[in-house]
Amino acid sequence: MPGYSSVDLVAADLTSQAAFYESKLGLPVIREGDAIRIELGDTELTFHGQSEGPPATYHLAFDIPCNQIASALDWVQERTEVLATSGVKLHSFASWNAEAFYFKDPAGNILECIARHGLDNARPGEFDSAGLLYVSELGVPVLDVSAALTQLRAAGLPVYGSPAADFAAVGEAGALAIVVSDGREWFGSCGRKAEMHPANAVLRHGGPSTDVLHLGNTQLCLKPERSKHRG
Repeated sequence: MPGYSSVDLVAADLTSQAAFYESKLGLPVIREGDAIRIELGDTELTFHGQSEGPPATYHLAFDIPCNQIASALDWVQERTEVLATSGVKLHSFASWNAEAFYFKDPAGNILECIARHGLDNARPGEFDSAGLLYVSELGVPVLDVSAALTQLRAAGLPVYGSPAADFAAVGEAGALAIVVSDGREWFGSCGRKAEMHPANAVLRHGGPSTDVLHLGNTQLCLKPERSKHRG
């Protein structure tokens, strides 16, 4: 299974976060002291209480079944606002063979549902919360994209698509670190800019080794996909 096995972030208002993921998205939420743990498909997504500093925001993408993008868009629109860019809600990425749309949680995190048409993960019927398969992308803001790219390549992760001075997707379809310059506007976010906040994530990948990288304020643990360890 590709993607992130665990993602740990911070949020200033855990009550609102829990209500959104549980009541709006229909996901199991477990309250654990000053944290909430969300069972999002094959990913454990945890928000820890943030006690200081400006409220943290992040970018996360959720892979959904390759045949359910239209159904997923309708399902999410019934529960929360889907963001529109120049009136467009559903975006096509030809070079990635994917389609996606964007929305926000109460903390202001930019969430993305993405259908990757090259993956064999079609499901019958209409979309529901079970179609949120796993976290497939985590935004990683850094001061120097080129330096971060060097670290990730040295750890065995390939560049995905065409990198730019302020943007690089690294990994494979369904398991990507989205490395951007601190302050760069997130695509589809209606103006939300990338910010460096504490994050700890475990990314399953196709390489042979385990590495721990520190990229900006993100600690990224790379684990071979065969590993069953979570967290």
